[in-house]
Amino acid sequence: SRLSPLRAVAKSLGIRSSTRHAAATDDAPSTAQQQPTILRRTPSAAKSLDDATTDQTASAPSDEDADNRAYFERNRVTLADVSPSLVDWESSVGIAAPMPASRGVCDATTTVVGMAPELTILAHAKTRPRKLQLLGSDGVTRTFLLKGSEDLRLDERVSHFFEVAQTALDGDREARRRGLAVRRYGVVPLGWKVGVLEWAGDRAEPLYQLFQAWQSRRRELARYEGASIPPVASARPNERFFQVVAPLMQRHLKSASAQPPPRHEWPAEMLDAAYRTLASEAPHSLLEHAVAEDASSAADWCLRASTLARSMGGSAALSYAIGLGDRHLSNILYDRRTSELVQIDYNVCFDKGWGLAVPETVPFRLTPVFVRALGPLGASNGTFRAALAHALRTSRARAGLLGDTLRGCFESDPLPSFGRNGDSSSAGGGYSSPDASTMLSRAAAKLAGLAPPPWDCKSHGEIPRADDDFARASWLISLATDERRLAAMFEGWSAWV
Repeated sequence: SRLSPLRAVAKSLGIRSSTRHAAATDDAPSTAQQQPTILRRTPSAAKSLDDATTDQTASAPSDEDADNRAYFERNRVTLADVSPSLVDWESSVGIAAPMPASRGVCDATTTVVGMAPELTILAHAKTRPRKLQLLGSDGVTRTFLLKGSEDLRLDERVSHFFEVAQTALDGDREARRRGLAVRRYGVVPLGWKVGVLEWAGDRAEPLYQLFQAWQSRRRELARYEGASIPPVASARPNERFFQVVAPLMQRHLKSASAQPPPRHEWPAEMLDAAYRTLASEAPHSLLEHAVAEDASSAADWCLRASTLARSMGGSAALSYAIGLGDRHLSNILYDRRTSELVQIDYNVCFDKGWGLAVPETVPFRLTPVFVRALGPLGASNGTFRAALAHALRTSRARAGLLGDTLRGCFESDPLPSFGRNGDSSSAGGGYSSPDASTMLSRAAAKLAGLAPPPWDCKSHGEIPRADDDFARASWLISLATDERRLAAMFEGWSAWV
């Protein structure tokens, strides 16, 4: 295989992957046991890696700004420290390795001739991937993310579906005139639990990083004014959620010694009150200010705001079609160069979020920070609604092509985790299960506008006709912005931001 040299590179950098089938047997190791040692830690990197206990992907630390530079210094290691054998690429690899090209296709004409002397460990991601740079035989240096402990084959296939969907958008006159586009990135699985992902861009930041920058500014302002630092400026979003919920829960319980009910049984009234409190103190202008800061003129600001709305509309339509969930603040990037959104991490798709312990009952993320960025017309009118409607119309018109693409991606080569809520340790299952078949059929029906979401939508009126794309867009927007639904979301989703 031409990818064998890249697998050798991953192994040399300490990322191990099992080549056996993920369907495994009853004695398959648990998730914690399967997680490999991702870095042969050097003394300079050990402390920061031990301290990294959160699951916020590719985000900077939330402590004092003066410590940020030291943080990144600790998490930047040299290639010689991690894998001395790769310093001399030609002698260590031996044969030509194809360059993972854009959108996950290996370029047969360009080979890897070397690696940058430094790697960055994204220690705030639970898998602690490595950001590395590969020098190609064409003289171009490309940036990638080497990631272990996750099966990236699902990401690869969803990325391929987005590629075909973009072709459909490009082939539609109205969609092309409006510039509807969905940002994709390349995914090259190198094994069961290791792969290479194309770097989304040096100026693409997770929304969580924008939130942390706002927290830093609030802390600095409080110090300047001699005031106390507000809790929202010092706590992580999920920590702040429990700070707000704790007194509400005490009032809900009949006695101080009573145990709180399971998370999915918490009363809706309590969650609604917590959501209102959290939303009142959250920074809803994060994206709005980012667009304004990046604009070079008034005309550029108008163009960027329109680009953001169109990017949101296109990605929302396709995310709804395939039931893409887990859209927390670290799984959506904002590209400050183009003002586009980039959806990352496709592990929760085909409406699997609906089957979680705390179900996800919104079609896509359209929280207050996004609505505020859409300007005075909001989400119910203007560019976003039009972009969503035209993306839905294009998906309906090319439902046959897109549905066949999904079946071709997932039926020809089954993934064991598909259809079992991501549980790859149980025996059996896979695409032969009725649940998996139902998921694919539902996705194809949603593309054609013939199927509603799997959750209860009766409170939002009758489901619009399949051919009324603007009515369907308005109906989905009403679902996505329903405060009762947002209040019931899992706290890690940070639906109030």
